[in-house]
Amino acid sequence: MELQSATPEDLAAIVTALNNEQGWGLDLEAAAHYANALHRHIEPNADAAQVRRVCTNYHHDHLLVGALINQGHRLHLQVWQDWSLFALRTLYQAGLVNLNDPAVGAEDLAQESLTALRSSLAHFRYESRLKTWAYAVIVKTVKRIHRDRNAQKRPRNLTSLDQDPRLAMNLSDQTLLEHDVYAALLIELVRHVLRQAGSERMVTLFEYAMVRDLSSGQIARIVQLHPSRVRALLNQTRSLLQCNHSLRSWVSEMGDAPSAL
Repeated sequence: MELQSATPEDLAAIVTALNNEQGWGLDLEAAAHYANALHRHIEPNADAAQVRRVCTNYHHDHLLVGALINQGHRLHLQVWQDWSLFALRTLYQAGLVNLNDPAVGAEDLAQESLTALRSSLAHFRYESRLKTWAYAVIVKTVKRIHRDRNAQKRPRNLTSLDQDPRLAMNLSDQTLLEHDVYAALLIELVRHVLRQAGSERMVTLFEYAMVRDLSSGQIARIVQLHPSRVRALLNQTRSLLQCNHSLRSWVSEMGDAPSAL
């Protein structure tokens, strides 16, 4: 059924129906707030199914969108840290990180995509779930970066990045990463978390211990510290990583992902 420019009353009725059907637990004031906020997100002549979908997506994601947009929100920094990890995961899942090309680092690409995501949030209309929409924004942004970069150095007759079958994206069927890519991604995320904590020394120790698989004695000789001090710093690094909410959430979601520490 098509709605002719849904009125606040139409939206209020749909929100009330969804509230009852799905057990959202909204009181009358909250339901009215939903209907008022949703009015600007509904396309003219949207059918009832589309309106219900937008309402449902709004219910699940509007608090997160608010935290991302509002710099004064108490969770603003935390949610952006979480989304920086989501951006890195997305780049690996979409096959957009070339582990053999240090000139284009995964973290740089993730930051570029987050900048695009931040500027696009004001235009998010809840027609899909936030993470599905963000996945598409991140992939589109980084593919454009790669395309612009490659256009400067590749012969004109080579296939464009958009036509590369290895980068075909199906949002409804994202395949699991292979074990070695899980490991590479986890290492990248750990580096990211340690840098956000402002500890380049921990990054260095992590590289030696977990990436190069050196002993504490070997590391001690390289960094000119006593082995006991190296072990203490590595324990601090482990504790920091184990307490990091974003990293723990990622490992939990990945299930059988290899452990870096």
